[in-house]
Amino acid sequence: MWFLQLSGWPVFLAIVVVVAAFMIAASVALTWIGNRSLVQAMVIVTLALTVLALVVFVGFVLLTRANV
Repeated sequence: MWFLQLSGWPVFLAIVVVVAAFMIAASVALTWIGNRSLVQAMVIVTLALTVLALVVFVGFVLLTRANV
């Protein structure tokens, strides 16, 4: 498991960068969605969550598949 070998400042800094990027993206996205109607916002959020779930699922499958 590669993630068990990671420790120290590089991982901490990588996590800080990822969180900062997510915060900026969320700020922009939520501002943009706030200017839409309620129905449009619900459709956009539903599609975004579906795509996110698929990406996580595919990533999980790729990381856990057996090397055959």
